[in-house]
Amino acid sequence: MMPLRRFRRPLVAAGVAASCVAAVAWGCFDPERIHIEPEPPNDTCAGANDLGEGGVFAGDTGPAGDDHEPVAGCGAPGGRDVWFRFTLDAPEVVYLDTVDGNTWDSVLVLYGGTCGDLARPPLCADDQCPGESGGRRSQLVERLEAGSYVVVVDGRDAAAAGPFALRFQRAACAGAIGLPGNGAYDGNSMGWDDRFRGSCGEPGVPDTTYYLGLCAPREVTASTCGSMERCDSILTLAAGGCEAADELACNDDDDTCRFGMGRSTVTATLPQGLNFLILESRSPPGPYRLTVSGM
Repeated sequence: MMPLRRFRRPLVAAGVAASCVAAVAWGCFDPERIHIEPEPPNDTCAGANDLGEGGVFAGDTGPAGDDHEPVAGCGAPGGRDVWFRFTLDAPEVVYLDTVDGNTWDSVLVLYGGTCGDLARPPLCADDQCPGESGGRRSQLVERLEAGSYVVVVDGRDAAAAGPFALRFQRAACAGAIGLPGNGAYDGNSMGWDDRFRGSCGEPGVPDTTYYLGLCAPREVTASTCGSMERCDSILTLAAGGCEAADELACNDDDDTCRFGMGRSTVTATLPQGLNFLILESRSPPGPYRLTVSGM
């Protein structure tokens, strides 16, 4: 028996019999009325598109095949998929999402390595943004080591496919710490280096950096105004990176804090995607509590 071939999604003109469409693989079709969309160039890992330094990359999994074999707990059984790749020369914070207004159920899968040598288990992202795009899109933010990486935009199942916009951002912010959501985060400024200076800061003040990913623009507030705060802090919110040019807002000494001077509160509307919070600490170093809201 002649083996069956994998065909792409057919575009069917009005009036073509359903029985004929079902038999496309056996030659029952009118070439003037049925068109098989060509697969995208990045339909397989070998043709993965390079994400380079970042951006928003439009695509469509509808014409693609189902080439990716998802692992258990990571988008299984999977659907049509397309592939991307990027390389980091040093550790960086990386952000990916498909939160683009479309509502088909997407899955993002991130592998270390190259085609033919993909590290398992991969990182997997599915339904991270319940309030956006029908709650069925994907978001992944992670600090990664230097190396080669492969990204798969997959469907949750055979029915999940369509157009998408893949957002990819990267930032070389050494030692950045992830902020997974709203809440209080305790730390200690002992042993920090001076790597950043906000517009309201001063030279020689050691600092630490936090990163956060947002599914949509949000008004975010960070504060060290609390009873346990002992270090004299400066807070900066930045978008896309942790350099001075990325700053959106900076505060040194919140004069409304009832616990006294030295505590800071900063608020800014942060864009969708990768954002940063930098905490600078004047001497003497010591413990602090950072409270974040609005994410």
